[in-house]
Amino acid sequence: MELTLPQHFPTSLNNIIKRIIEKQRAIIVVFENKKILEEFRTSEVFLYKTACRFLTEETPDGEKESIVKLAATTEGITFITREFGRGTDFICYDKGLQEREGVHVVQTFFSDDVSEEAQIMGRTARQGQFGSFSFLINAETLQAYWQTENPIKKDADATAFIDRMNVTSKRYDVLSQQRAQIIQTNQKTVSSYVNDSHKSHEESMKFIEHLKNKQSSNIVSFLAKRNKSNFSETLPSKTMCIMDATGSMSSLLLQVKTSLSTMFKRAGEVLIERKCTVPVQLQLVAYRDYDCREDELLMVSDWETDPAKLENWMGTVRAKGGASYEEAVEVALQYANQVSDLGQILLIADAPPNTRELVKSSRQKYLSEGEAYWQTTKFKKATYYEDELTELRRKGIKVHCFYLEEGAKAAFQIIANATEGTNQFLNVNDPESSKKLTHRVTTQILDKIGGAEMVATYKQ
Repeated sequence: MELTLPQHFPTSLNNIIKRIIEKQRAIIVVFENKKILEEFRTSEVFLYKTACRFLTEETPDGEKESIVKLAATTEGITFITREFGRGTDFICYDKGLQEREGVHVVQTFFSDDVSEEAQIMGRTARQGQFGSFSFLINAETLQAYWQTENPIKKDADATAFIDRMNVTSKRYDVLSQQRAQIIQTNQKTVSSYVNDSHKSHEESMKFIEHLKNKQSSNIVSFLAKRNKSNFSETLPSKTMCIMDATGSMSSLLLQVKTSLSTMFKRAGEVLIERKCTVPVQLQLVAYRDYDCREDELLMVSDWETDPAKLENWMGTVRAKGGASYEEAVEVALQYANQVSDLGQILLIADAPPNTRELVKSSRQKYLSEGEAYWQTTKFKKATYYEDELTELRRKGIKVHCFYLEEGAKAAFQIIANATEGTNQFLNVNDPESSKKLTHRVTTQILDKIGGAEMVATYKQ
């Protein structure tokens, strides 16, 4: 397994391809998605553009069969997306190629699912034929694995991660062990979500029976529960949940998605008990860093009272990006300052915001167009988290912080102090973390609406 910095990835992959082709073998390179495939295929360092074939989900059906057949031929160079790493038979009928050790497969990402990895590895050495397999991975895409032995400390950047991994000859084993831990944590979260979804499914099936039997009172009750009016003479309580969505945050994003229904349900029960008519609105905001383009640097949901709609929106957010340790918290805070009647902000992340110096340097160096690109976007004017905090404080908007790593604690304490908010540690690797996240967010929402008395009712 070879790990590389992003700026070295294209050259390293081209060298692997060159080495395989010089041996008159064939190579299949598996990319995570079409975007990454195209970025490498069109890069200046890739020397075999005219000889390369590529297979993506957009390839016409009439062309797929011939590409698959030609992949396992002498000096064949084929790029595929991960979808074709399963079930696609690249069988070698070239005897000369078999005598030269067959097809070599390179996987350029680390699978979340072990079975996917086994399938991709199986694209070579088909039916007892010769073949080989290797990993070449951009370390920036492995932020979820930048975890050291200390549960609240992680590697500062990709270089530190590579240095730590280079100490051991068993890099794959180390990453596999961490993957198993992540899967175990996520499975508990998903299981709880499935159980809640099953209850909702059973209610829906009962509703169908009520329709068949024309039980009008039950029908009206079900529809009233599922279609609550958003109209209220009282202004809504608006809570904005800002989340780091960089590569290290996959577990958090899953937990937020699976906790939304429970948050709304628990808050709603307390509001009913306290005879409070204030509607609760929640907006989700996901931010990354300046290695991502405008549409991925900041993603924003609508204001919602329906958790199902927020769950659907969360399905569009994937953990990715994050070129340095610090992330672009400042752009999320800038957006928050543009929202009217905002009640409070919940900030959940594992890294501190960029400093003024980092904002300037990151906008210049991470994208090929540099600062010129940002001048064409809605982020034309650079902002800094200190300036945004001053404005939030002036408006009386508190920021309640949840830090996931020790490295973010100090900066988040500054943010909390500046806005008279709070700062708490949240361990997403704890098997009970999803429940704790639900509890803490619900508590903050209720505290904003009704203070200590309403929180006490919730905790009973």
